[in-house]
Amino acid sequence: MEVPKIYIETTLFNFYFAETRGQYSGKVVGLCRDARRFFASIMAGDFGPYTSEYVIEELSETRNKGHRHEMLKLVKDFGVTVLPKDERAIRLAGKYIEAAAIPAKHITDARKSIFC
Repeated sequence: MEVPKIYIETTLFNFYFAETRGQYSGKVVGLCRDARRFFASIMAGDFGPYTSEYVIEELSETRNKGHRHEMLKLVKDFGVTVLPKDERAIRLAGKYIEAAAIPAKHITDARKSIFC
């Protein structure tokens, strides 16, 4: 049986550590716990994890050096396959921005949409 492939967005890398950093409270803490369970299921072989160069770029822009290192390390620790930049993503992002579906300042989010 083939393992389902799953795309990991920037937020999940952040949520993996967010509870221990005390960044959030209330219902979001539950999401942070869910993120840890999600990564545990990847380690158990339940999913084939993927992300993209666009997510790596966003993680690399994290101002806190320690947080940045932790999140990028997850990619290696959990064997996440990094998909390369894609011309189709760039074209689609341009269409989203042109149609005002996504603001131009969120160009990276628009480019990641092709992978979701």
